Amino acid sequence: MFKDCVSLTNIKSLFSGCYNLKIKLVGEGFTNCILSDVSYAFENSGVFGGIPYRLFFMSHDNSDGTKSITQTITNISGVFKGCWCLGYDE
Repeated sequence: MFKDCVSLTNIKSLFSGCYNLKIKLVGEGFTNCILSDVSYAFENSGVFGGIPYRLFFMSHDNSDGTKSITQTITNISGVFKGCWCLGYDE
């Protein structure tokens, strides 16, 4: 979703209230990001289907060609609050 957005740190309330927008989440959507606040990002939104276990799996490329896991998220409260379509597929 936001691959290689190296300056992205905050997606608080990003899709909050977008219940008419149908969103299906995919894994590793935030590669090379340094997110710290993802609170209420999908609150009361049209997210459906399952939650990929690697949704907020963030990694970054090192200069030697290896990858490292980025562990910067400090606030994840209410991220899926009010998402009544989770677990259902259209």
